[in-house]
Amino acid sequence: MIAELDEVLGKANVKLVNICGDKKPLEDVVLTVEHGPDAEIVRSGMNIVETIPNADVFKALKATKRAMWAVVDKTRDEVCGKSEKPEKTEKSEKKGKFDGKPLKGMAFDDLIDKVNDLLVIANDKLENMVKESGNFPYGIDDVRMSVDYDEAGIYIRSGRTPVCAAVRAGSKEGLLREIKSAVWSEVDATRSAIERRKSIKADAEALAEECEKRDKAAAALVAAGLDSSILGAGCDPEAAKAIVEAAQKSVKAANKGLYLYFPEAVDAVSGGTKEAKLVVKGFSGGVVILADGKPCMVSRFPKIGNNRTIEKTVAFIEADVAALGESRRKYFKLVQERFEREIRLRELSGRIESANGQLMAMAAM
Repeated sequence: MIAELDEVLGKANVKLVNICGDKKPLEDVVLTVEHGPDAEIVRSGMNIVETIPNADVFKALKATKRAMWAVVDKTRDEVCGKSEKPEKTEKSEKKGKFDGKPLKGMAFDDLIDKVNDLLVIANDKLENMVKESGNFPYGIDDVRMSVDYDEAGIYIRSGRTPVCAAVRAGSKEGLLREIKSAVWSEVDATRSAIERRKSIKADAEALAEECEKRDKAAAALVAAGLDSSILGAGCDPEAAKAIVEAAQKSVKAANKGLYLYFPEAVDAVSGGTKEAKLVVKGFSGGVVILADGKPCMVSRFPKIGNNRTIEKTVAFIEADVAALGESRRKYFKLVQERFEREIRLRELSGRIESANGQLMAMAAM
């Protein structure tokens, strides 16, 4: 299935090259397909066109092909008008018509140029995201992408975090598609993280502000010899203590062994074990869970602190922290696997360079 989709992808992108010419930036419409475990994700430029479940391989193949050619048809209509056909390029005039094979013969320097062009576009998107988010939870240096390469691989990083370690072998076009898919997946993941964490930050700030106002009002009432209960029912101090202790216990379990299992990932993503650990910050009205010193979960205390509501709140916090911890572990595991792949490729590159050096030495004898 993947081989057949790659062949169709090559045909469709060649069509797009001919259609766009100098009338439309190719990077806005170029097709990529990400082969996920549960779905095929078709992108045009950086936009997801369709996500197609691949449980039924035959249906997924047909639907993915249809989605790709729909992009070609739509682009042709936009560029040429429905009654017109794209102008022939110099190459197509010489060859008569496209022979169905992917473009061949791309030099390695041309590939790196295309990757650099891709990263310029991706970094522009990332910079706009960071600015709009007020540099939360990432600054531009945390997410800006860069490329490096050696004799064995091409390496893409987002800040210090590895995005892709592609083996420098086989088709240059296939290698470029792999890198494009990894880059745009990272851009999408960054956008999702920013949107999700932005709302959590707002919730955490609202909780802190509410608690500060209530605490000041309560202190003023007590100083005046009045009962602070006139501010309304709050969570019983013993109940609040039990909830905070439950949160701390759950966070301790979530933090267990992070650096032991994912040392390079923890250093790259969080800057060390201390920063990577989840931390509980308690307020008079609730708790905030911090990761890397930034809020990633907010839970308010129940207004009525009876046994049932306390147990329910504790159960919610335990479940949410466990899910958060599992999600972080999966992410650290993914990043660690990318690091290990990069390390293996760099070691292989060293052996290749050593072998080349020995050959050169023998040739000089």
